[in-house]
Amino acid sequence: MAETVADMHAGVFCGRPIVHNDLKSKNVLVSPSAPDETRLIDFSHSFFDGHLPPFITDKKSNPAGTVKYSAPEKWEGDFTKGFKSDVFSFGVMAYYASTGKYPFDGDKAAIEQSIREAAPSPPLKSGQPVLRNTAMIIMQCLEKNPERRPTMEHVAQVFADSAGW
Repeated sequence: MAETVADMHAGVFCGRPIVHNDLKSKNVLVSPSAPDETRLIDFSHSFFDGHLPPFITDKKSNPAGTVKYSAPEKWEGDFTKGFKSDVFSFGVMAYYASTGKYPFDGDKAAIEQSIREAAPSPPLKSGQPVLRNTAMIIMQCLEKNPERRPTMEHVAQVFADSAGW
């Protein structure tokens, strides 16, 4: 999935970089007959990089996307960091896939406060077998400052290296 998002951000699919803007587990399909072939779906919140559509700019007082996956800057009303917001959302998905728990949980207010202010417990402390380099990149994806998050290309490379591809 990291490679798919990296390719979207690079403009591989249509010649223009795309921000998904609603990455979450429910938007990833995994077929039982072909578990290595995942599909990313629901592009209803997507946009071409640098072209915020009205459905996003009109919602600045109400963050777009799913609460548990919304990057800190979205809670502040800043939707201009599309790629970096996707990286954050990917980090939430990867955290859940690695630990079986969300990095930020509770009711909407508690989730918002945690996303804005609290660092989640490192995946290595989850009791689940998580590779150190995978755990480190997940935590980098969940960085509060979008400028300090890695690119999806880097994230995809770390996951590929971890899988031995």
